[in-house]
Amino acid sequence: MALQVVGAKSIASAELSLVAEQLWPGLGGGDLRVSAGASSDPSWVTIEQHALGLWRGDVAMVLPRHRRVATRALRQYRNLRSGKRQLERWAWGRAIATGHHALWGTITLEARRGSAAAQTTTPVQELVRGLGQQEAHFAMSVRRTANRKALLQVVDATGATVGFAKLGRNSVSSRGVRRESQALGRLQGGNFRLKTPSILCEGEVNGHPYILIEPLPPDIYRIEKVKSGGPTTDELAAIAPVHRHAVPAETFHFKSLVKRAAALDGVASVREGLSVLNILLHSVGTESRLMPVAAYWHGDFAYWNTGRTATGQMWCWDFENGEDDALLGLDVLHWYASKVREQHGATGLAHWLRQAELEDLRKCGLDACHQRILRKVYGAEIIARTLEMASLDGWSAVWAGQSRVLEIARSVAG
Repeated sequence: MALQVVGAKSIASAELSLVAEQLWPGLGGGDLRVSAGASSDPSWVTIEQHALGLWRGDVAMVLPRHRRVATRALRQYRNLRSGKRQLERWAWGRAIATGHHALWGTITLEARRGSAAAQTTTPVQELVRGLGQQEAHFAMSVRRTANRKALLQVVDATGATVGFAKLGRNSVSSRGVRRESQALGRLQGGNFRLKTPSILCEGEVNGHPYILIEPLPPDIYRIEKVKSGGPTTDELAAIAPVHRHAVPAETFHFKSLVKRAAALDGVASVREGLSVLNILLHSVGTESRLMPVAAYWHGDFAYWNTGRTATGQMWCWDFENGEDDALLGLDVLHWYASKVREQHGATGLAHWLRQAELEDLRKCGLDACHQRILRKVYGAEIIARTLEMASLDGWSAVWAGQSRVLEIARSVAG
């Protein structure tokens, strides 16, 4: 049962619901509700409250309630963001600091006084306990895509970042949080070639997992998508070393893809896409060529999940799509495919995948035949992800419509 929502003139109920499903997954029932501000009704008590950044009636951000803390939180990690995003955050901080009330709202989780729900534990409360701090505040951009989940910047009383948290809200996002926990636990901060964040705390609350990781270095900057600075072969090998050779169908990653496809069987909204995914998986299953297999692949190794410090040290984060025992080269292929997809969309990606042969993959020892097979497996992976999201939130919420999924399948099937 979803949380009850009490809207207000300044914030629509649908906007409050969007925020609530990300901040308080797994909660519901008649003794809990979400409102735009603390209730004056004595029969309801406040469990948790956050400020909201509003823009033209929509909720853009969850923010610390103290304006000074919110302003500082907004202005950190500027070099990880594009010039446009830096300007937007600077403007938000300026407006908040000067008391622009039209951009400022509140969301409150309340429980009926005297009910068992008044003892509800929230993910935020668990994160504060895990940090061992008396006080912590939270900021996040409110996502609206099918992949939406809470990605929280955790700050102290001064607004300094003390960690980043991720909360699962449904089966797909919860699987991602658990995968990230496993990956970071294994990597233990990375090595001198490529650093990864360490886990500060992790757990489960109200049926959904959460993870809190350490802050990134304050001097980290984004790797521009159109410039040099991407990963070297040695940096990629730091998280994806070759550990064996096998035919594609014998990898753990491929077997996982088959199980994920089977889990979608019977979902009417993705029936056509699932049919082409199964054809593609069957085609991969007939490939008999031995290929190098990496111990692990990141799953979303792209410029938006990587950065470098002033000394050139590369950092990588966001391991929710990672998996053990996958074909070598998938991370390299995804690095370039992500740039193509952002610049040219699903149609451009399908066209590019039809004939993409990469020098970086040749450096990894993958010839044209290897790369053809790799493109098949990669196509199956991104199609599976798209179908999973569409099955939960509908085709309008995902990045590629069903016709584009068919186009991608055709492009890699040869």
